[in-house]
Amino acid sequence: MKLLRPAAVLVLAACSGMATIDMGVIDAGPKCARCTEPPPSFCMGPSTLRFFDVPGSCESDAGACTYGRRDVQCTKGCDAGTCIGEPCLGKLCVQPPIAECISARQLRTYTSTGTCSGEGVCAYMSTITSCSALEECRLGQCVRTGTGGSGGAGGSAGAGGSAGT
Repeated sequence: MKLLRPAAVLVLAACSGMATIDMGVIDAGPKCARCTEPPPSFCMGPSTLRFFDVPGSCESDAGACTYGRRDVQCTKGCDAGTCIGEPCLGKLCVQPPIAECISARQLRTYTSTGTCSGEGVCAYMSTITSCSALEECRLGQCVRTGTGGSGGAGGSAGAGGSAGT
């Protein structure tokens, strides 16, 4: 893999109300949040892939996220925003699965960044946490029930992995 250009700021992406402008995206909305949703990767030509760094930086005056860009040379060519035969090249694994309840008192959460493997699939490490004695797991979070009861004392019960995008 040969890096054609180091990261250079070009792309502005919105946290809401995005509109594509030339080579980037600019916000029409009020303020940016975490800057973790860059524009998608795309082919600049038959053998050049452009992808964007995460996280971006917030341009508070404009209310937009700015992302650095990187262009890489694909040895077998570029198609549909990926290097042919190298699906992980330029792929950012920054969209983990949402937290989930695996029982009435246990919550599974995922790391914010994952690892690309195989056919361009992202895998994320997970942690299982027990809700406190005054909580139960509902809709992907431990919530206070106000009634007590038996249950685990908060803490990690184990770790594993999960595939996502």
